[in-house]
Amino acid sequence: MLVKNLEFDLDAFEGLARRPPVIRALVLICAALHVIVAASSANASRRLQPNSRLSGTWIPIASDRSRLKRIVISGSGKSCMIHAWAYATFTQIDWGKTTLTMFAPDVDSKSFDYGLAVWKQGFAIDYMTLHVVNNHLVVEDLVNFTDGSNRSNYRSVEYFRRLK
Repeated sequence: MLVKNLEFDLDAFEGLARRPPVIRALVLICAALHVIVAASSANASRRLQPNSRLSGTWIPIASDRSRLKRIVISGSGKSCMIHAWAYATFTQIDWGKTTLTMFAPDVDSKSFDYGLAVWKQGFAIDYMTLHVVNNHLVVEDLVNFTDGSNRSNYRSVEYFRRLK
């Protein structure tokens, strides 16, 4: 049953038959809206599949220009993990796993479709935002150099496809 513990105060309806038709109609409309809202809330809690759109293994679409080789996202709800590998000369660098903090589009939503990951790599802090558009993972990477090398902090955007 979609709606649990839905109760009406029947005493409130006792004199309804003696009320003008407009009042009766308003009371019935309010009762119907109450049922619809309660059913919608029950469905919303059941729909909570927060980041199934982000979960999986992702590889870059333009691998010849990509800084990242592969991304693996796992977990559900607000508690997710991300594991990333980057390209290096003749090899790949395992960045390891870090927490992927999930965000919803607004305070009432339970659809956590946006993620933020942070890697502290010693010489830089790497901030990564992720979301899915048209079945592609969009990764915005912000690199903040902390080693005093005078390199410019930079931003890049890369697109990934899910590995089947």
